[in-house]
Amino acid sequence: MSRRILIVDDDEEIRLALRMLLEDARYEVVEAPDGMAALRVLRASPDHLVVLLDNLMPGLEGMELLAQLEADGDGEPSPHAYILITASPQHVVPALAERLARLGVPVIAKPFDLDAVLAAVAAATNRLEANAGG
Repeated sequence: MSRRILIVDDDEEIRLALRMLLEDARYEVVEAPDGMAALRVLRASPDHLVVLLDNLMPGLEGMELLAQLEADGDGEPSPHAYILITASPQHVVPALAERLARLGVPVIAKPFDLDAVLAAVAAATNRLEANAGG
């Protein structure tokens, strides 16, 4: 099924590192440098994407992006699968922690372990495929 990944991070070097890792693992990668660009991609995508989402970005942050997508669906979870990547997992505020738990979003700390990223992406891809089949 869908092996498309959206990388959302304001750090170009992180996007490049993730792109290289995921393309080597035979995923198709799309990038967004910020939350607003990601919102446009996600709203327009006919495919269900795995989204590697940075939490702290200028403009629209990861938490705000998730809130807008939930609002688009009248509180229903987005059809996409999310993985939050943050340099400060210990500072995830309670409102975000509750939203992440409700949406089943794993959190990966920066600097990230490449195997952990690949495992999280594979698990998210499997969730999307299972939801598409059922």
